[in-house]
Amino acid sequence: MKRTAVRTPLTAIASMVIASGCVTDQEFLAEHSGAALKFAEVQARIDLDCDRVTGTIVSERIAQRMRWVGREELAEYSIKVAGCGKNATYDIKCLSSSVCSK
Repeated sequence: MKRTAVRTPLTAIASMVIASGCVTDQEFLAEHSGAALKFAEVQARIDLDCDRVTGTIVSERIAQRMRWVGREELAEYSIKVAGCGKNATYDIKCLSSSVCSK
């Protein structure tokens, strides 16, 4: 007996779900940049002992990390923060527009 897979409906549904959530790399990075800047500035206020700091994104890219359930995209930023005559550079990773870490 020849087995045939019933993929057409499932493939169509999966394609629609994936297509509905697609964004360009620039949109993805722009969506996360505000949280990354805020995170770096908060950290710099502590590290530089300065209340008035300003952050600037030096570089940005999309990276992938492997999870046990598959791959996960994250936004990575290099951010330079200056204030009170001091500066620091932070490498920030964001999983969502509100979850970032060093």
